Amino acid sequence: MASEEEIRRQINDLYEAYRRREITKADYNLRRKEILRNGIGIQKTTNTGNNAAACNTDKADKYKCYKMGWHKFLIYFGLWAAALLYVTIGINYITGKAYLSQGYDTIEQVEKMYRIVKGLKIADVIYGAILIGLGALAIVTRFRLAGLKKKAPMMLWILNGVSLAVGIIFNIIQYNLNKEYMSVKDTNLFGAGLVGSVLPGAILLIINVFYYKNRKELFE
Repeated sequence: MASEEEIRRQINDLYEAYRRREITKADYNLRRKEILRNGIGIQKTTNTGNNAAACNTDKADKYKCYKMGWHKFLIYFGLWAAALLYVTIGINYITGKAYLSQGYDTIEQVEKMYRIVKGLKIADVIYGAILIGLGALAIVTRFRLAGLKKKAPMMLWILNGVSLAVGIIFNIIQYNLNKEYMSVKDTNLFGAGLVGSVLPGAILLIINVFYYKNRKELFE
């Protein structure tokens, strides 16, 4: 009767053969079951890392083979919060209320500013509408990730990437529309502000890409 170590070694060898495309997935599944069946009863192979070879081929069991803390944070809080934030900020830009926290006391003052800074209101409305759309995408992405649906990580990367790109573009447009009327026209100051606003989004995108690439088997 094979030891647990021997069973694990056989399954690892079998998985490597599957990974090299020497056998099909169906053959891998069948042979793996035979190894377990011929071992000590039907032992449940454990794995504390990201070695999917030692995990059951069922998604629910594979899920247990990975550290999924960040994934759970995203589906239970992060993406819900992001959706709410996108929609709130989007509505504030469409209505002009975003400027009430930027030195303007009333909407009337904001409207006067819009009459002076030509094109800014149109840019704000478009930006706000895109943010609301991103809020909807965040909710859809949340349910796709929670269900371990195929290409769900790609949706998250698209969400992060579009949010980052739109933020950069809007900041540039806003600066160019406002620079005639700004008392401070230091481009270095603008550059520092732009980096400060987009850097967190860029870091988040990088984290999500590497995190889910290491768990891609869950979404096949």
